[in-house]
Amino acid sequence: MVLAELDETVRERLIRTAGSLKAQVRARIVLAAAAGLDNEAIARDLAVGVNMVRKRRGRFAAKGLEGFKDAAASRAGRPKTYGPLVRTAVVAAATSAPPHRTSAARSRLASRRRR
Repeated sequence: MVLAELDETVRERLIRTAGSLKAQVRARIVLAAAAGLDNEAIARDLAVGVNMVRKRRGRFAAKGLEGFKDAAASRAGRPKTYGPLVRTAVVAAATSAPPHRTSAARSRLASRRRR
């Protein structure tokens, strides 16, 4: 889809679906591009990076309104190392009371300090 050829229904849909602040910025990028502004002017006017403008224009040009959405709803970055069960066990161990210490344990600790 060529940005300069946005028809009125697509423009209305962009404005209507832009609920979050991020979506509003995306819509403004696409609408400014359709108005004929270059990437640097759009970035300057909206106080965003030129790379963001390029990325959003490219996605919209390639995929239309589907490119307007976030690329992935999943977590960005490196995959989690441990699952939720391990995390729960670690939190439980860290927040539980320490084991009851006997006088024998105290005397061993005291003897270690003396050395």
